[in-house]
Amino acid sequence: MKKIIHVSDIHASVNPLKGQSRLFLEKLKDAFLADMPSLENADSLIFSGDLTYSGKQEEFELCKKELIEPIRDALNLENKDVLLVPGNHDTDWAGFSFSTKKAIKSLRKDHDSGEIGELQDELLSGEKHPYASWLGFIGQFYSGSVNVVEIKEFYQTYKHGNVGIACLNTGWSAIGEDDRENLFIGERQIDAALKSITGFKEKIIIMHHPLEWLHPEERKLLSAKITNFKVSTVFYGHMHEFNILRESSFSEDFVMKMQAGRFDLSGKEKSGYSIVSATHTDNLKSGRILFRRYDEEKKEFAPWVDRCPKGQMDYEAAPAGGFNREAFAEDCHKALDRFDYDLMCNTGVAEAERKRLSDIFVCPAIRIEGYEIEEEGEEKYIGFEELTRSRDNFLLVGGENSGKSTILKSLLMDKLKSQAQTQLDEIAFYFDCKGKRLPSRNRIKAVLTEIYDSLPNSKLYLDALGNRVTTENALLIFDGVEGLSQNCIDELISFLKEHKSPRFIISCKHATAHEIATKLRTEVCRKFVEVNIGGMKRSHLKGLIGKWLSSSIQQNSVAREILKAVDNAGMPNNLFVYSMLLSIYERKQGHFSTYLHEADLVENFIEVIMHKHCITRERAPQYKDLLRLLGSIAHEMACRNTFALKASEVDALIVKFNSDIAQDFQINAYLNPILASGVIEITDGRYRFSQACFFDYVYARYLTNKKPSYPELHAAINFLRFNKVIEYMSAISKEDTDLLAFCQELTAKAWEICVASEKISDLKPAAQELQEAAQSDILDEMKEESIDKALDHEPPKEHEIDERMDSAKPLRECPQNGESRATWDDLHGATLFQSSLSLYARVFRAAEHVTDRSIADEHFSNALDFYQKTIALNTRKFQEKLRPIVIEKLMKHSKYEALPQEHRKKATERFDAFLNFLIAAFPNFAVSMMAADLVNSRQISRLREKRAETTDNLEKIIITYALCEVDGVDTLSEIKSLAPGKSYEYSSVIMKIIELSHMDFTLTQEVREELMGHAKSLMKNKLARKLVNDLSEISTKISGELLGLES
Repeated sequence: MKKIIHVSDIHASVNPLKGQSRLFLEKLKDAFLADMPSLENADSLIFSGDLTYSGKQEEFELCKKELIEPIRDALNLENKDVLLVPGNHDTDWAGFSFSTKKAIKSLRKDHDSGEIGELQDELLSGEKHPYASWLGFIGQFYSGSVNVVEIKEFYQTYKHGNVGIACLNTGWSAIGEDDRENLFIGERQIDAALKSITGFKEKIIIMHHPLEWLHPEERKLLSAKITNFKVSTVFYGHMHEFNILRESSFSEDFVMKMQAGRFDLSGKEKSGYSIVSATHTDNLKSGRILFRRYDEEKKEFAPWVDRCPKGQMDYEAAPAGGFNREAFAEDCHKALDRFDYDLMCNTGVAEAERKRLSDIFVCPAIRIEGYEIEEEGEEKYIGFEELTRSRDNFLLVGGENSGKSTILKSLLMDKLKSQAQTQLDEIAFYFDCKGKRLPSRNRIKAVLTEIYDSLPNSKLYLDALGNRVTTENALLIFDGVEGLSQNCIDELISFLKEHKSPRFIISCKHATAHEIATKLRTEVCRKFVEVNIGGMKRSHLKGLIGKWLSSSIQQNSVAREILKAVDNAGMPNNLFVYSMLLSIYERKQGHFSTYLHEADLVENFIEVIMHKHCITRERAPQYKDLLRLLGSIAHEMACRNTFALKASEVDALIVKFNSDIAQDFQINAYLNPILASGVIEITDGRYRFSQACFFDYVYARYLTNKKPSYPELHAAINFLRFNKVIEYMSAISKEDTDLLAFCQELTAKAWEICVASEKISDLKPAAQELQEAAQSDILDEMKEESIDKALDHEPPKEHEIDERMDSAKPLRECPQNGESRATWDDLHGATLFQSSLSLYARVFRAAEHVTDRSIADEHFSNALDFYQKTIALNTRKFQEKLRPIVIEKLMKHSKYEALPQEHRKKATERFDAFLNFLIAAFPNFAVSMMAADLVNSRQISRLREKRAETTDNLEKIIITYALCEVDGVDTLSEIKSLAPGKSYEYSSVIMKIIELSHMDFTLTQEVREELMGHAKSLMKNKLARKLVNDLSEISTKISGELLGLES
């Protein structure tokens, strides 16, 4: 064997809708044979599995007739030169019983070599077993061939010159469910196959799946056998991509691992094959590999330059001397644990309660950047697994705390896991650049092995490992290169220029991405794929919470709280923030059981990130000192109305602060920990708060300690402009009734200004305004027989709602920084009132420890009264100002003008009925505002008491809706307790039910279905009520006419 053609994953199929049909096979054959200049002098042909799509006899015949035989003949080869191995698609699934799948799943949990052998025997005992077509095919193909050593059911061995070939069946235990890291070959089969070729000097293995797809025990077993039998090369396929590496985990020689690409034109994936040209006949330890890719535009094969320069790669195996793979594997397992627990959210947590990164990691969207992508007009993304398995170099770009390090540490852990199982296709080396110096390029290799230096057995392998740093099976990860000095970056670039063999993954922030990308492109002259960390999706958060909590109902409840807190605080949506908040919720609430204010979350967030980075020695500013300094900086920004201070200005503040607290710390003793924590950042020589919520909290604490006069403070900073600061002040003090009274006064004044500016007179209570505006609506015109049909449609699934929300309102990727407080527009009219009411409600909600019950109840009633005024105001504004405009628009954009005159009146009535239905939703909108600002679990008793006291049915409805927004309330019972009487009340309740059943996934499916049943009953009651009213009107009219006649 000297020149080998290696192909895989053909998927020949007689079904034109699945796999590669005859038409595609002919197209593939013609293109391959046209590539003959590259194929000349080939002496062997390897097909590493998935010859067929479903393991049927007719598919094997199709593959042989349309591809194998034409290629064989064109290359002047014989059947003895063709080497075949089965893949998972070459199994006939019809021969798999339910009990077989169950047995395989059981063995995956409790691996037992003896039972695996028994299962193989059992599979072959039936009349029609899953491998009958495969065995029949190779039995016929190799009939009379001189190259056969043994043909057995689960392995076949051959000879080619002085090379012994073992073809192992890795696909027999694939069941299409969690196959990765769970497949078996069988110890009996491995041992027998390799023993049958033990007399050959050169030994190779051909199998379909990569080693990492095998069960850990099988992988360990096969690795040991490869070492013992001195196997030189492993050929495989399955992953539909090329991967050529030398494996250094074995004690004497390297093992070449050669993975073929996909030889299939039927899908969207790229197709190709490889040519291995050995330097010496029957010795595969060195040579050249050519990668050939099918060019869809030119309809021909060409060099696959994406894989390596010119589409070719020279390789050479060499002794591994001095490398103890068992010791290295043991240490990698220890390193894996160290990185797994290295989470900020574990700070201060008891050891038994710490979280593992591997348990909670959820990869955000990773978007591929590039000019060619922008020209195509669509975004392209890469998954975590593809990032891990790819042979490309990557530049990973993201914002502060966007998850760059988390992704890279997860990738490193994936590699460490493989290394712990003695799978060393790619050995990972990692350097955290943040806050460190990178030595000269000649010493960079030394720092890259630091993650292994401190491990117990490092002396047994470290020297040999150091020699691997610049080889082709090394992965070098540099995390956070923006933290390096310019000199260090230049040294890194020089190192990359000098060493072309390893794969590199480099991460940096957006601010330095352009500079780094330019240097990589112009100086290093290697292709780096630039990828950008995108925002989290709602499904990502729920996936994370699902790893934290078991109850799906509780998951949805916590997800709602987290999203609300992150949005209100202006934080970015990323894994770091989510995991921190979840950890804080869990610690503070006893596993998510009680209400926690947003200010408490921000306080704990700041405390964790500053304690983690800052408290390193006694003679240094402590946490409380740093917090007070941050408050002074925030106050200076607010007074100057500038939210980015010059370095000299901050230095002056620190000097004054140092004097005020009678300390003599250096300026950097304050600055370094604050900057390291990320609370404050510096760009363009100016300091700013990295997140607005950090500014809000430290300024709120500063002002609370000053105990200011609220009228004076409002005159100085405007409460509505700094509404978050004021809310956080209430949360910090928790019982400031003076602040509550002042906010109530502000809201009352804003209401007076609003009514005057809107020029509304004689505004009636909300119930009266609604009744006058919407005495009937579109629901009153429904036929009773159509009600069930109208409400029987399938409600959207949770993931569908999440996807729509992600599209309509994507989660914020970047935080609102402190400078966002610089933007302010004066408020007027209704906007002024709504903003004042929002602040008043939030200040009340935050003041949770007001001990005077009468004061608390009075403020709650005041806030509730303001919300009802909002409903009345919106109803009157709609009636007087918006209704005429909307009707005019509806007439313009409908076929109104084309209607006969006698039908226009009916159409106008329909328009009015539809708008009346919208008006009925005004109470629902008001409750949405209450849910955002006023209501929480601490208000349940107050809400129920207020509802019991009131005689206003609209107020009962509003309070009941508010209760339904609180977790732990029996929503179904609350809704069923309502007794709507007026038309708008019926419509409002029905809309609330539809909202709850379609959008509230904290409810069980049974409750949602029962709610919809109740909605149908209400609609029928509403129609019956209208009929009674209509009959009453007719009766009154007739009675009046009769009385008129009698008189």
